[in-house]
Amino acid sequence: MDEITFVAVALGILTSRKDEAFQTLQTLLKPFKIKVFCTDDWGAYSRHIPGE
Repeated sequence: MDEITFVAVALGILTSRKDEAFQTLQTLLKPFKIKVFCTDDWGAYSRHIPGE
């Protein structure tokens, strides 16, 4: 696991459940070109991840 992956995972687990936290996580994950997200219905997901 490289440094950016670790930070992204840590942010996803340890941050408050606010849109800003998700946007930071999303920015860190962008270079990995992730196409599929498994979510837990956190509202920030539906607000910031485009629908199918």
